[in-house]
Amino acid sequence: MTEHEEPGREYDGWPTSLVELASIIGKEAALKISLHYGGRGVYIPKNVIEDHPVAQLIGMDAFISLVNYRGGLELRDIPLASSLTTKKRAIIAINRNHPDWSGRAIAAELRTTERYVSQVLNGPAHPGQRRLFVD
Repeated sequence: MTEHEEPGREYDGWPTSLVELASIIGKEAALKISLHYGGRGVYIPKNVIEDHPVAQLIGMDAFISLVNYRGGLELRDIPLASSLTTKKRAIIAINRNHPDWSGRAIAAELRTTERYVSQVLNGPAHPGQRRLFVD
């Protein structure tokens, strides 16, 4: 995160429960759980079990954090990872239906950043392009 970036901006569009989980086990591990267990629940054992399916999925460090956080309980209502792309689809739809709208107007409508709107509409940077600012 840069010094001028608002906290939590990297989680724009994420459901609150997934942001909370990511704050405990990391963004990548939270996404893996959402992709694999989204829309249903998964039991987290009270003790660390090295060959537990969730440990295999997210790695031991994240699994240990998860056991310390929710051990002995079921993670319920895990959001579907597909819901994370809802804002991206909305940006594309607004741009298609309102080609005269600026990136600023789209960002204001969806309560996101102009930068994110630009990234969605323009695609990823060219592989050879150097970055002007480094995080």
